[in-house]
Amino acid sequence: MIISRRYNVSASDAKPYTSVLHTIYTTAEIPRRWRHIAETWLNVNKDFAHCHWTWPELDAFAADEYPWLLSTYRGYRSHTHTHTPV
Repeated sequence: MIISRRYNVSASDAKPYTSVLHTIYTTAEIPRRWRHIAETWLNVNKDFAHCHWTWPELDAFAADEYPWLLSTYRGYRSHTHTHTPV
């Protein structure tokens, strides 16, 4: 999975989930008007890694990790619909 390679975060038997906060926006930088929301989550969860995704990165992730689902993923009407599958 890209997350574990990119952030060296992995689940284990003792903790069957990863501590990663994901943000998604069209550009590599979250706009000022939304940035405080992401920063609040990060401040409350200081031990979590942060992974910010752009639409091209999400598309590449879907292509690499779920090639059998890619046509469905790309077939969604808007980017908003792609959040849940990823």
